[in-house]
Amino acid sequence: MFNWFYTLRRNIKNLIKWFPIIWSDRDWDYHYILAILQAKLEFTKQFFLSDNTYCVEANETANEVSEVLEILDRLIKNQYLEEALKPFDEKYPDYDWRLEFEQCDNGYYKLINKNTPEQEELKWKCYREEEKAKEKDFDDLFILLRKNIENWWD
Repeated sequence: MFNWFYTLRRNIKNLIKWFPIIWSDRDWDYHYILAILQAKLEFTKQFFLSDNTYCVEANETANEVSEVLEILDRLIKNQYLEEALKPFDEKYPDYDWRLEFEQCDNGYYKLINKNTPEQEELKWKCYREEEKAKEKDFDDLFILLRKNIENWWD
């Protein structure tokens, strides 16, 4: 009887704990998958930092989980482009990112590229750096998970 009551109580606490995360969940973007993973790992970290664990290496496990959480935080915030564009912004502090369109004789519009070849080259270099940084974080995330996740139990 006690086991049933304990399980019911724990499951109700889990429902309450997970309700805000599930309530905000959507099916159309990887961001939501990362948010669910982030929540689960945050709960895991809190557990290993608590007095409820029997694991001798609880602090080490919490540190490993923290490392993954830092990567997840960067992926969720998705500020890679802002970081990658810093060299461009420093070189061209007054650059206007607006797109301009010019009407053609046939009534259609064409996009006018205001960039100099030097600006265009630096801009695309920044875009490639953004992709590299994001790709590295995804690689690091899944490498760390693959390496450690089976050891994160009590």
